[in-house]
Amino acid sequence: MRKYLLVSVIATSLLFIGACSSEDSNMDIKKKTEIEGGYSKLNSDLDLYSQSYLALHAVSDTRSWWHRKGKAIVCGDCCGAVAGGKCGGFIGMLLGAIVGSATVAYLIEHRSYTATAKCESFVVQDYAFCTQYEGLDSIGYLHNEILSEIELENPAIFEKTTSYDELLKTISDKMEERNLQLSNEQKIGIYNEISIIMPNENVLLDNEIFISHINSVRPQYAQQCEVIERYVATAEILPEENIKEYTEGYIRVVEQSDLNIKEQQILISSVVVGGNSTLLWGDVSDATDTLK
Repeated sequence: MRKYLLVSVIATSLLFIGACSSEDSNMDIKKKTEIEGGYSKLNSDLDLYSQSYLALHAVSDTRSWWHRKGKAIVCGDCCGAVAGGKCGGFIGMLLGAIVGSATVAYLIEHRSYTATAKCESFVVQDYAFCTQYEGLDSIGYLHNEILSEIELENPAIFEKTTSYDELLKTISDKMEERNLQLSNEQKIGIYNEISIIMPNENVLLDNEIFISHINSVRPQYAQQCEVIERYVATAEILPEENIKEYTEGYIRVVEQSDLNIKEQQILISSVVVGGNSTLLWGDVSDATDTLK
């Protein structure tokens, strides 16, 4: 079954990122230079990995099956994770990823009922993989599991059958059922961050506008965003059965980079969520076909 993935991966992943401070401005400059150098080398290594992977699996670079709405959801996942990590560590990353994904789906469904031309609908698929990396192996699985439960228990929840506040409360309740709790202040911080990154469906449905918007309102996410873009650019042309393998290889390259552990974890978490999200969301017509 074909699934959709870009603006949602970038959007959800970016929500994980936090800024580091230094007591000495010279040290800040040195640190910034080192990080920039680390990202430059990482991006080159990731390009080599992706090119080698595509060549090895003989995948054409013209056979993308993603559509704008699917890409928006995946990017929303990734950016949401980035912002969530800034406000609440691992649990914050997870909440940010889920809220980012749900927000994009909610905005897109709203558009489908207000636009002149009917847009496609999405349905959650009960399917996820769990990449085995200590401390990070559960974030993608939990992301899919919670969203799947919400959709199964609240059919058409993303078609504006409830208010956005009710959707956020449903997500929060599902988190608390698993003892994944944050303070109200942390939750509000994550919700506000996501609303800034994902203001409306028009921004989300155009990749260039979305990335420009991110760089404008959250320039501190630019480097992480570039890594996520590279991941999505390749993942979008891969068959579904290759997503897990490609994601794991991508993560290994990040782990071998010169970036510090915190930077690596932000990127790995974002990519893991994005990879899982590509398997989670599908066109509702595809889901119907599988039931025949």
